[in-house]
Amino acid sequence: MKNLVIYICIFLSSITLYAQSGKVKQADKLFNKFSYMKAIKLYKSELLRKPNDLHVHKKLGDCYMLLRQPQKAVPHYKNVVKGSAVDPSYYYAYAQALRASGEYKQSKIWMRKFKATGVVDSRVDQFFNNLDFIDVIHKRENRYTIKNSPLNTKNSDYGAVKYKGNTYFVSAREDEDASVKRVYNWNDQPFLDIFKVSDTSDVIIRMVDGINTKFHEGSACFTPNGKHMYFTRNNYINKKAIKDDQGTNNLKIFKAEWIDGQWQNSKPLFFSSDSYSVGHPTVSADGKKLFFTSDMPGGFGGSDIYVSEIHDRGGVKKPINLGETINTEGNEMFPFYHALEKKLYFSSEGHLGLGQLDIFVAEKIDGKYQNVTNLGGPINSVSDDFAYNLNKYGSKGFISSNREGGVGDDDIYTFTRFREFTMKGIVTDKFTNEPLENTKVILTDQDGKILFEIQTKDDGYYEKLIPRDKHYQLNADKLKFENKIKVFNSLNQEANTEMIVNLELDPINNFIVKGFIKDKITKQPLENTKIILRDSEGKIVLELQTKENGYYEKLIDRDKHYQLNADKQKFESNMISFDSFNQEVNTEMIVNLELDPLKDMNVLAGLSTDTIYFHFDSCVIRDDAKPELDKIVAVMNKYTDMVIHIESHTDSRGSAKYNEKLSEKRAKSTYDYFIQRGVKVERITSHKGYGEYKLTNDCGDGIKCDDDQHQANRRTDFVIEKII
Repeated sequence: MKNLVIYICIFLSSITLYAQSGKVKQADKLFNKFSYMKAIKLYKSELLRKPNDLHVHKKLGDCYMLLRQPQKAVPHYKNVVKGSAVDPSYYYAYAQALRASGEYKQSKIWMRKFKATGVVDSRVDQFFNNLDFIDVIHKRENRYTIKNSPLNTKNSDYGAVKYKGNTYFVSAREDEDASVKRVYNWNDQPFLDIFKVSDTSDVIIRMVDGINTKFHEGSACFTPNGKHMYFTRNNYINKKAIKDDQGTNNLKIFKAEWIDGQWQNSKPLFFSSDSYSVGHPTVSADGKKLFFTSDMPGGFGGSDIYVSEIHDRGGVKKPINLGETINTEGNEMFPFYHALEKKLYFSSEGHLGLGQLDIFVAEKIDGKYQNVTNLGGPINSVSDDFAYNLNKYGSKGFISSNREGGVGDDDIYTFTRFREFTMKGIVTDKFTNEPLENTKVILTDQDGKILFEIQTKDDGYYEKLIPRDKHYQLNADKLKFENKIKVFNSLNQEANTEMIVNLELDPINNFIVKGFIKDKITKQPLENTKIILRDSEGKIVLELQTKENGYYEKLIDRDKHYQLNADKQKFESNMISFDSFNQEVNTEMIVNLELDPLKDMNVLAGLSTDTIYFHFDSCVIRDDAKPELDKIVAVMNKYTDMVIHIESHTDSRGSAKYNEKLSEKRAKSTYDYFIQRGVKVERITSHKGYGEYKLTNDCGDGIKCDDDQHQANRRTDFVIEKII
């Protein structure tokens, strides 16, 4: 199935007419029916009779290329290109066969011959604009480790993908239970089917439930929601194989639904056709795009890569060709889109590669695919390399290849990929929290081998790429600071691209000032108190906030004079002077401070207004005043020895005598409220009414004022006499 599209696109046009023997006619019929193994036997037999028959050499070369055996194709194409009136396409075919056989110098010679024919082909331009591309590919950094999969057999196995704890793959393995052994004439192997094997078992299961048929199935993928599976199948519907006008049974993409624990209702997508092939589907991680391969009309060459949007109801929209950046006059196939990287991986024999199908990657930038790059070895070889698939983190995956050293035909390979993993951090002074520039940072592995040695930048920052799944020791070294070692590992970091390892260094011969800031009355710690330390010249040495327990700690110099200021809202500021002389034998000194609460009830209680207001001509406590009075009660409960007196006032409306009596009532109402809330009588020395004698504004008798101005005079004040 991998090669069927290539055949249709390239070699179908190579049929020529000339006087043929009966044996050659029979071989050509087998060739046109994809029975290459049987055709080869007849062609080789004919060469014994006519060793210079160019038609037979062409066909043998084509057979071997289609069977992905370029070394065997080379001698036959060599005879073809020596003939007269050579079809230019055979110069290219010969150059490709040579390249796939590792004969790069000879391949260049015949690419020049191909160019000299005047053919217009972007592959020619690519080749001659990048004559050193083989060296470039070989010098590319190797980020992969590959391993032959235990899933492989002597026949073709390819297209592995992971899905919900299973590996799904395509295989032409023998069916030991089949009563009829059916083989594909192309390569004399059984027809391809889809198989699966659980991550927790070695039992390989051939998928049935409406997926596999007696013809080819392959290249399966699944939607993220698990509702649909897309897969490739020969044009076989209702147990009938459907062929085009030339007798070819093309490929179609089918979609199956997961219903009641089974894949059912397999139907071809609307853009599949009887007259061309579509296959190799893959779904983007968000389930919104379906990428696939097709040789449908209107493409750039052989098989091209297309994308179709998947709408919310599960249907697919009209396909869009990915354009000439991806597609060439050759064949592009087996797309795979990695959402995390925003990159498209695909196989191509049109872009510059090491041999036949190579795997390439393109970045999606501003909605367009750019920077097509050959992945190089060991992912690519001189043989076919295809069906690249990567896990969501980009660390592991599968490829397929028919390279030398495999088990059989196409083989499945697992790979691990080195993903850039960054260790970074900041080195700081433990006591000042200041970054330490030019700190030497040394990383060693579990065997003590030094992996890198760098200096921190002026902001104390360092950064370096490290391998995953290792144990490390990080060492930070700086003059006048204690050496610091931190042991850590990069295990289980598959989902991450970086880890942060910060270090704090202790200054050598450090001297610390520390202490507690407390409420002088309650002796309770005062958190978030602002601490400012100045030297003898008034320069601020440090500025910090106390912790929840009122504690502070900072590194200071020895043999200096200092002034420590403590400042907190609702408290009087306090200051203490001290020095750090004659402290050679000590590493720290304690400087505690106590702050007096402000003798301002409005501030201490955090009243939302400056005073407690009353309605006009009333001594009843207003509802909006009660929460404010409760705040005062809370302050008095906190400071149990606080003593206050109450002053109540009115506005100027009414007679002075009446207002004096009204204010007395208001003072009494406030006093009674406090007593009811548990304040002891002896803590309120007096509650006096002053009437209209202490107005806060000019709204006296005869002065016209509005309600708000009069309201400002109807108040009760609380005067703190002492806090012991």
